[in-house]
Amino acid sequence: MLLRLVLPALAASCFTFATWSVIAARPDQSLTSPLAEPPRAPLGSRAVAGLGLVEPVSELIALGTHLSGVVAQVHVAAGDRVAAGAPLFTLDSREVEADIAARRAALAVAEARLMELEQSPRPEDVPPAEARLTAAEAERRQAAADLADRRAQLAFFESVVDRRAISQDDLSRRRFAVQAAEARQAAAQARVVEAQAALALLKAGTWSPVVATQRAQVAQLRAQLGQAETTLARLTVRAPITGTVLQVKVRVGEFAQAGALAQPLMTMGDVDRLHVRVDIDESEAPRFVSGSPARISVRGRASQSVIAEFVRVEPVMTAKRSLSGDVTERVDTRVLQVLYRLDPAVLPAQIGQLVDVFIEAGLQTAQR
Repeated sequence: MLLRLVLPALAASCFTFATWSVIAARPDQSLTSPLAEPPRAPLGSRAVAGLGLVEPVSELIALGTHLSGVVAQVHVAAGDRVAAGAPLFTLDSREVEADIAARRAALAVAEARLMELEQSPRPEDVPPAEARLTAAEAERRQAAADLADRRAQLAFFESVVDRRAISQDDLSRRRFAVQAAEARQAAAQARVVEAQAALALLKAGTWSPVVATQRAQVAQLRAQLGQAETTLARLTVRAPITGTVLQVKVRVGEFAQAGALAQPLMTMGDVDRLHVRVDIDESEAPRFVSGSPARISVRGRASQSVIAEFVRVEPVMTAKRSLSGDVTERVDTRVLQVLYRLDPAVLPAQIGQLVDVFIEAGLQTAQR
């Protein structure tokens, strides 16, 4: 009897628990108000809707470095306003500076040598050369006088009629003395010619091809020095425009790689004026009329919107990159990019912020 009562009671309890579990697990389907009013197109309009991205008027400038190296100094921080040409960061330049010092020393030596060649001869070098010429001429005259004396003696001995008065050896010695005097005179004459040539060469100065060669060497060293100084200047990355530093992704001691990087070392732009780059799906592009104004609102503040002025249309369609997050959004489409001018004083917005844009389709919409 007791068993007959327990089984129905247990079954009723299980059914009650199952019913409560199903009811408790049901999702809450009650309607709630959104935290922020979603954007809406103006009533009665056939506006072309698009997603806009706020960017500087100069666009985002991804900065890199000409040369690879270790970062020695970072001169700016994110948010700093810099003028065109201001240093942003500098790579280690000790090796280049040492090379510049060596090239400057070599250039100084070459320039000194060129000055020496161009100013030749020195005024102090001429009198000694003239004195050597005078001494050589005096030696030549002395040799000529000695030769004349030797010849006179030989002539006297040869004129003696009686050969017994002089010996054959004396006559031979006189002849040999004349030959020696002739040799001394020839040597003295050669020294005179040598002294004259040396004086003429000294007064003529340095040979022009030698000066030209030295000038070419100086020019080469100057060019090499300029090349090294250019390399030193390239180790400092400077601001290409007057603007604001938006991102700094480089630190002192890090190795900065030259070339195009997936993540730029620094990003900057002119944020005094802003542009909104609107992506219009290719399916909506035929409804867009170039020059039409647009209404822009910041997400989360749909009630605050401004009329933006048309700037230009990018003539090439690109792959869609800015996504709204809507579940019905197509991501495998191409978009037409249109730029509008946004005054940050009227509608404050941050660089890289997504905004909702509605563009007037114009009269051509009805014609289509």
